[in-house]
Amino acid sequence: MTALQYIEVMRKNSYRVLLTTVVSSAVPVLLLIYTDTYKSAVSEALYSCADVLIPSLFPFFVLSSFTVYTGSMHPLTRRLGAIASLLAVPREGLNAVILSIVGGFPVGAKTASMLYKENRITSAQAEKLIYCCVGAGPGFLVTFLGENLLGSKRAGLLLLCSDILSVLTLLIVYRNKQTADIPHSQNKPNCTLGEAVVLSTEQAVHTALQMCGFVVIFTVINKLLSLLHFYNGGLAGLLEITCGTIYSTGKIPLELTAFFIGFGGLCVHFQIYGIAGDIGISKLKFTVFRIIQGTISAGCMYVLMLFFPVAEETFSNIAGDITPSLSGTVWGGGAVILLSVIFLISIGHNKKQEVNLCAE
Repeated sequence: MTALQYIEVMRKNSYRVLLTTVVSSAVPVLLLIYTDTYKSAVSEALYSCADVLIPSLFPFFVLSSFTVYTGSMHPLTRRLGAIASLLAVPREGLNAVILSIVGGFPVGAKTASMLYKENRITSAQAEKLIYCCVGAGPGFLVTFLGENLLGSKRAGLLLLCSDILSVLTLLIVYRNKQTADIPHSQNKPNCTLGEAVVLSTEQAVHTALQMCGFVVIFTVINKLLSLLHFYNGGLAGLLEITCGTIYSTGKIPLELTAFFIGFGGLCVHFQIYGIAGDIGISKLKFTVFRIIQGTISAGCMYVLMLFFPVAEETFSNIAGDITPSLSGTVWGGGAVILLSVIFLISIGHNKKQEVNLCAE
């Protein structure tokens, strides 16, 4: 590279270089000044990962890979051709749709990525699934947010319904010839049961570590930003959904809470970027989809509350500081796996499931 070419490259990337330089210089200074703050944030994040996220989501990470490697959901999805046509996804893609609704934010993207890597769906079909299949899951919305934070199971169920409706709406509306076509390959799983278990566990460990890394980073960012006067629950919700709901619960309307859930938070965005790296999705398009999904979710929540109002007395128990109790145990993880198996056997029973998941 000549000197002139180097200067031209530097000129085109000057803003990017300036931004990274400022961030790289400022962050160490902030961490040295607010040592106790960031240390407590890291401790909180690691505790949440160990006590809540990994016990809640790890079984679903294993399950998403296992269903792809073994084709265990094929007997179910092959009978749902009409639903697949309505959603404009291949029948194999219904794996990602179902698991995103049941498992929470990263599970749908992970399943779509696995299907693509196994040559079971096309890149266009995988992109659609990743853009649309971003749901929070019943455990986070009903158990954690509804019952634990809001003190209202009805509020949690309404948020879950609005979230599912937003996912299905995106799937139905966003369609083109590429996504509606059948897969370019009809490859069938050729893994033995033992191989599927080993490979699924390896994939789940990698995904869980990646997820926890992003949770730690964004928890530290949220903790440092909380020192600023203009910091509020809305900003927290845009960055990381769990912290956002904790800070904003009882302070904003449920419709706005539904928007933040549909948006997912930048922490979830970065998790999915990492999972879908081989597919090459557009980050701008993904962000636009999240804004649209948040808007749809908020609209659905508004309509649902007209028919199923949530009494204001419901929120009387959160007038003070919110200190939610998060728990996840080995028994909870076992229950998740059992309920997942029941779900795969009979989709008709999924309305009665209540698994202890976290959104991330």
